Amino acid sequence: MAVCACCSKVSAADSLVLAAIQIMIGTFCVFMWYLVLILYMGQIKGVFGTYEPITYKTGCFLWGIIFIISGISIIRATRHPSQRQLTCAMLMNILCIIVAIISVILTVVELSTFESVSYRNYGQAKLGREISRVLLSFYSLEVSIAFTYTIFGCVGLFLLSGIFTVLFERRRSRSLMTCSIVLNIVSACSAVMGLLLLCLEFLAYALAKKSIWPHRAGKILSNYLFLFTLLELCVTSTLINWLYKAKHSR
Repeated sequence: MAVCACCSKVSAADSLVLAAIQIMIGTFCVFMWYLVLILYMGQIKGVFGTYEPITYKTGCFLWGIIFIISGISIIRATRHPSQRQLTCAMLMNILCIIVAIISVILTVVELSTFESVSYRNYGQAKLGREISRVLLSFYSLEVSIAFTYTIFGCVGLFLLSGIFTVLFERRRSRSLMTCSIVLNIVSACSAVMGLLLLCLEFLAYALAKKSIWPHRAGKILSNYLFLFTLLELCVTSTLINWLYKAKHSR
């Protein structure tokens, strides 16, 4: 337990704050879904029909439940640190990033077009679009929070896999060997996910119209992080190969 607690680069207080913000964002999204549901269901079918955007049809706002579950998983990983809890929290945050990005795309698609609706439903349509604009900022905040926790969670997994590898070298046993293999596999998967997320970040930097100095500084740090994550992937892959051969040669 102590090892897992030391592996996290995010303090317990910071983790709880991130979890609380995630839960609040998720709760707000769910409440907004209920509001939009009542709003759009109360429309009157006129000559030009009703306003039913893609975010309403897909239940995009209701996906805030995933943000709530992710926040709860962070709290559990902070209060009861273990390898399983840390991995679960990291995977949930990766899922949050994917869901939030999809939500951003759907919201942008909704706001980019506005088809004609009946004059009786125009007020509901305008209010619904304003709610989507507000939630667009919350989705961006959720991506930032989940991305931050995922990056530091990957660092914790990398440290933990290294610690178990060192322990195996000092105390050679079959259980430690198996544990080292599993943790290095998890670290390799985390490194791959981290590389994919960094590639998405680089793509966002490339598509940005304006480049200010905070963005440039962040891009430089991301470049270093990309190199070290790639190095971690190479090291863990090599260790997995060596440990696997050692396990089957004994």
